[in-house]
Amino acid sequence: MYERTYAPGFHDLIFGMLRDARIVPNVSQTAAELSTLISLVDAHMGITILPASAVKHSVASVIACEHCRPDTDV
Repeated sequence: MYERTYAPGFHDLIFGMLRDARIVPNVSQTAAELSTLISLVDAHMGITILPASAVKHSVASVIACEHCRPDTDV
């Protein structure tokens, strides 16, 4: 998970969406760098939630998946 210190709005948005969906994440790693999070996923150490643009130019073999909020069509 991206550290709240570096992106409090993004962090709060993600945790709010998870809370609304009644999902309690088991966060074992946080990082300040997007590339670190992508590398952790590439090493099969879990998943992360990032903007798809963060993975677009990555050399790691990870997949960006879309999601939509239950209250929207986006």
